[in-house]
Amino acid sequence: HIRPALPRDRHFAPLRVEVRQAVHLLKSAPAQRWTLDDLAAEVHLSPSRLSSVFVAAYGKTPLAYLTMLRAELLATYRSHRVDAPIFVNSRFHRFAGRS
Repeated sequence: HIRPALPRDRHFAPLRVEVRQAVHLLKSAPAQRWTLDDLAAEVHLSPSRLSSVFVAAYGKTPLAYLTMLRAELLATYRSHRVDAPIFVNSRFHRFAGRS
């Protein structure tokens, strides 16, 4: 069970290479339809192990992190008053509820 905490109360673990790889994959393809199983296979960990080490490092699951990335991407487009490409809008809205 993941319990939210204030940033000052969080104690994050050092980043493992697999976590860094997962973050790189998510950042390089945020519109991809990622599943925990797919991401775990890419970094050679079981889904449960990836989730636990990711939460220890970032305080959220990989898919919650992906949702955050997508929201930041959309906010960046909006803050620059640039219409987001249609694929960004449609994929963000389609996947935001699943991540």
